[in-house]
Amino acid sequence: MKDLCRRAFAIPCFLVLLMPSSVSAQSISMICENPGREYQVTYKLGSREFKVDSKISQTRYQVSDVEKAQGKLILTAQAPNGGPIIRVHLKPYNKIDYSVGGKVFQTDGCYLEKHEEEKPMPPVS
Repeated sequence: MKDLCRRAFAIPCFLVLLMPSSVSAQSISMICENPGREYQVTYKLGSREFKVDSKISQTRYQVSDVEKAQGKLILTAQAPNGGPIIRVHLKPYNKIDYSVGGKVFQTDGCYLEKHEEEKPMPPVS
């Protein structure tokens, strides 16, 4: 009987270990617009990069800083070859700021992309 109980619990425990974690795999996707084009920004929570997709190209940016204070979630990266600093505001507002020398020269408005099966974003801690 004792051996039967061990076998009965072994399979469910093994299956739980195989299930992917929804928190670690959750990503945030938003659509942003500037006068020249519309593009999609995707960030997988906890990752050290975010991806920008437009109709003509895809670029990955390395995150140099993540701000998670007072309900904010803001990623900072620098464009390649000494390009502008990019600040991706995911919470509480959705926008992207581009700056050089500490001065913002462009702000693109964004909105979160919704999926029917998507769960609400977890609170920032």
